Amino acid sequence: MLPLKLKWILRREFWPQFQNLLKHGTEIHKGYLDDPRNTDNAWVETVAISVHFDDQNDVEMKRMNSVRASCLHGSLTWLQAGMGHVRPQARQILPRN
Repeated sequence: MLPLKLKWILRREFWPQFQNLLKHGTEIHKGYLDDPRNTDNAWVETVAISVHFDDQNDVEMKRMNSVRASCLHGSLTWLQAGMGHVRPQARQILPRN
């Protein structure tokens, strides 16, 4: 389950699209992740969902790439991430192409 805060940020405009992407995505990891920030009292838990676009010219992809949503609860920007953008600790859960 995604944080309610994320739903507030995405609101009505982007939430249906985001739900559709997640529904067609594949959960590749859920749980504890080794991270140097982990302590006895705090740790990182992650849900990683792999979403693939078949066509780089897909209208849905272009629309999501333009997402910059914000509200009182926070803000977000949708980014295409390659392996160079991923923390070394998270690389262990990502599928290899």
